[in-house]
Amino acid sequence: MKVIVGIDSNGAYRHALDLLAKLRFTKPHLTLLHAVPSSSPIQLPDVRCQSEYTKVVQNLGLSTLDAAVDEACGRDLQSKTKLVFGRPPIA
Repeated sequence: MKVIVGIDSNGAYRHALDLLAKLRFTKPHLTLLHAVPSSSPIQLPDVRCQSEYTKVVQNLGLSTLDAAVDEACGRDLQSKTKLVFGRPPIA
């Protein structure tokens, strides 16, 4: 069974990991997915600032995924991770 769990920086995903551990699927293919914004929510003065912003959100995303992997391992769940960039829909 393939399972994708969206990972947030507040840890709300832990309930999904708890449920997945309780269900005890045989060899689930677990992917932990975290999305980060591809552009700043405010106008940045130049390309260098945008590049720095991208590096910061990427590092925060990777750190969030690392914490989620630790949580999954603590529940005997093997996982792989995926970090994606995007932007919220325009309302």
